[in-house]
Amino acid sequence: MATWFGSAAHVGTEWILSPLDYLGSTIALVIVTVVTGGVALWVVKITTNQKTLVRARQRMAAAIYEMRLYLDEPLRVARAQVRLVVWSFLYTAQTLPGLLILSVPLGLVYLHLELRHGYAPHEVGDRVLLVVQLTDPSSASGSRLELDDGLALDSGPVVAEREGRLYYRLRVEAPGRHVARVFVGGETFEKNVVAAERGAVSLERGAGLANAWAYSTEHALDPDGLVQRMSIDHRVHDDKWLGAPWWAIWLVGSAIAALFLRRPLRAEI
Repeated sequence: MATWFGSAAHVGTEWILSPLDYLGSTIALVIVTVVTGGVALWVVKITTNQKTLVRARQRMAAAIYEMRLYLDEPLRVARAQVRLVVWSFLYTAQTLPGLLILSVPLGLVYLHLELRHGYAPHEVGDRVLLVVQLTDPSSASGSRLELDDGLALDSGPVVAEREGRLYYRLRVEAPGRHVARVFVGGETFEKNVVAAERGAVSLERGAGLANAWAYSTEHALDPDGLVQRMSIDHRVHDDKWLGAPWWAIWLVGSAIAALFLRRPLRAEI
């Protein structure tokens, strides 16, 4: 079950986002931002008592206005502060179920957007390090590596027995999406190496449920297998949108989109 969820979480998210890659990174980010705002608003709508939410928001605003109007009456200001705290707590309690529901899908969307906008694919001539974390260090004996035509072995393997790791230095020789295969103890383990112009890179591949929160677009490894993790390094993107990192545009844009969609969706926040 853990392996299935670790795989389905990333494969499903990638299935939704990958068609947008053909539109270009800017247009794709705008679409994801608007959809995120709309989905978040809809989830909050169906998981909250909208009348209570509106009442709490209005009482919070009234308490703030009262504090500003009666600054020369400390007792009245204190009572207004207490009401502000109480209604703020009720407002938060109303929205908390929706936020908890959204945390998992939004977390996955963040990971996949980061793999598109936060990291750059490899270029021809790049030298990259493939790290294979073994369950049993003794299984490193007899391991071997097989590469697609677009990759070449630059150096390795280096075996770190205490850490239970294999290190391979690879060289990218052609653009595209390539696969490095490591054979350990009669089992085969694959890791994608991305040198494509568009789409998501994949930094790591983990075992079981741990793969769901990895920077990955790949299926999870078997938690009972001889390899627990495979990773490869990628350069960090320096791209900015309006002078801000992509995640700031995504978060702020989603909030703005939710505000504009309140009336069409008949939702209160």
